[in-house]
This record gives sequence, structure tokens and C-alpha cells, in this order.
Amino acid sequence: MPSRTGKRIPTMYDVAMVAGVSVATVSHVLNPESDKYVSDELRQRILAAVQDLGYRPNILARCMRGKRRKTIAILVPQFENILFTRTVMAAEQVAYDAGYVLLICSTYDNPGRERVYIETLISQQVDGFIIAPTVDGTANTKPLRDLKIPYVILDRQLSGIPLDSYDYIGFDNQKGAELATQYLIDRGHRAIAFIGWKSKIKRINERYAGFRSTVIKNGLRTGDCPALLGQISREEGYRMAEQLFAEGEITAVFAGHQYLGEGILQAIHDRGKLIPRDISLVVYGGPDWTELVNPKLTHIEMPDIQLGEPAARNLIHRIEGDRARPEQLILDPTLKLGASVADGPGLIRLNDENKSLMFR
Repeated sequence: MPSRTGKRIPTMYDVAMVAGVSVATVSHVLNPESDKYVSDELRQRILAAVQDLGYRPNILARCMRGKRRKTIAILVPQFENILFTRTVMAAEQVAYDAGYVLLICSTYDNPGRERVYIETLISQQVDGFIIAPTVDGTANTKPLRDLKIPYVILDRQLSGIPLDSYDYIGFDNQKGAELATQYLIDRGHRAIAFIGWKSKIKRINERYAGFRSTVIKNGLRTGDCPALLGQISREEGYRMAEQLFAEGEITAVFAGHQYLGEGILQAIHDRGKLIPRDISLVVYGGPDWTELVNPKLTHIEMPDIQLGEPAARNLIHRIEGDRARPEQLILDPTLKLGASVADGPGLIRLNDENKSLMFR
């Protein structure tokens, strides 16, 4: 924030960066009521940074310490992702109804950006956080635990921390992938490809795990059911689909993310193929365009409003003094049928002449 002279006013985050410590440590040193031990060496380093930067603690915020400012923040990977767009909208309505202001931040899955947002918002005395964390979410949320600032983790679990030790709301991603893969198998497909996101985020990898476990459970040959993993973008979806079509014959594709699904659709179109006559397609996620394409896409739907509403409600309860044990809510995704899946060559049908079972 610039001052009246046009110069940017230093924040607690700036002090932490110069001193090489966390915002939580700076807060403990500058808060005379804190009883947390900080070594003399660290304390002097922080005070020197304060003097060098000309940092002045926010007197109003200090006077309000212990009082609610009625402000919460939500950090999501991409606001344009329809899942998180709707999640934010649902959380914002709950916050508004409770008299809170919701600050919205997009991290773009960048751990450094996430860390800056969290530490800057801490210095601005935000009451609590809703966070869909990056791969460094455990480390970046440590200041919240140190300062006992309420937070709810959304959609992605923190690594290295027991799930029952923090409030969490997310989906059973493996179950969603199992539903999609089993549906394709039940429709007679035996050569199914998975195109997914290569990620260090556990819940993303659960989609691949669900696909692979269902293939094995049904006795399909894994060599006939390849999996390609890449970056999350329409362009990557297109590239991996082109690679897949060039390497062999498959009858169905399961896209592990909506962005990848967009690229796969384009690749199918560019090759002059038709859905579902030439190839069947199922997409994980339910963006609006699944209802606009012809035929409508069969997809895994995640009830996004069921993320945003309980996350905001739970956080506000924590801010206002609820000291109950952390809650974990795991939501089940559902398979929404469209017309993008045709019967595969392995489907068992009744012979109309003798009513016996036969394979196509």
C-alpha cells in the first residue's frame, strides 16, 4: 500500500523477508503479550529489520487484537476453474449473510504466491482462511497454526499432518474415477485410456489410482489401457490425445481434468472422428460447456456448492469461538450421464433369436 508520499508502506511480511524469519515469529517479537520464546539473536535481527525498513505496527489493528475484524480470505488455485468459481460464490454468500467480507486470492498453484498471500493477510489481521493448498501448503500454513488463526482446508489434504487435526472439506476423487472407469467397462470398453494431470497433489493422483485399480479389478490388460500424464492445460490435453491416437487403437478416453478434456475434444475433432461413434469420452469435472457440446458429455460431477457453504460456515464458527474437534467432510462425486459414450466391442448382449448371451 503506498503512503501519501507515493512510497510503499512496509508490512510485517517485509520485515520477515529482510530478517529471514516467518511472519509468525515477527508477530511474536512485536507483540508484548506474546509468551512464545524467541532467541536473542532472532529478536535483534527482527528489530534491526524493523528499524531499517521504518516499519510501524498498525496501531488500529493492535488495538483490535482479540476482536474480530469480520474479514476472511479464500485462496484457490484458479478462480476461472468453474469448481472454484462456484465454491467462492457459495462461500461469499455465507460470509455476507454472517456480516463478513470475503477476500479472494488466486495462487495459480504457485507455492511462493500462496506463501506471500498468507503472510501478507496475517499482517493485515484477517480473521481466518479457507485454503485449497499448493504442494507446499503444509509449510505455508504453519504460521496459521503457530498464531492459532482459524483455517479450513479445501479439496486438497495437507501432507505430513494427520487429517483429523484440521478442518477439511473435499471430494473422494478416487471414487469418482472408479465410477467413470467402471461405467466405460460396463458399456463394453476394453481399451480405455486415461489422460491426466501429472501432479504432486495427492487428490489429483487419486484419479489415476481410481482408474488403474478399476482396470485391474475387472481383469483388463493394463497394456490395453494406457495412461498419459502431463501438465494441466488444453494444449497438453491435445498433445497427449494426439500421442495416444498415433500409438494405438483405443475405444474410450477418460479425461482426468476438464482443461485436459477441452484439448482432447479438439484433437478428436481435428482427426475427423465423431463422439461417440468413433470414440467415447468421459470427463472428470462438470464445467458449463459439457452441457453445450453435442452430444452432451458424460462426466463426473462435483457438488461445488457443497464445498463453499460448509467451508465458510465452519470457519466462521471457529472464528466466533467454536472449540469442537476439527471436522472432516468427504463428499461423494456423482456420474452424470450424457450421450458421449457408445457401447464398446466387449458388451454382453442378448441374442434376439435364442435369448442366449453373446459378445459383440
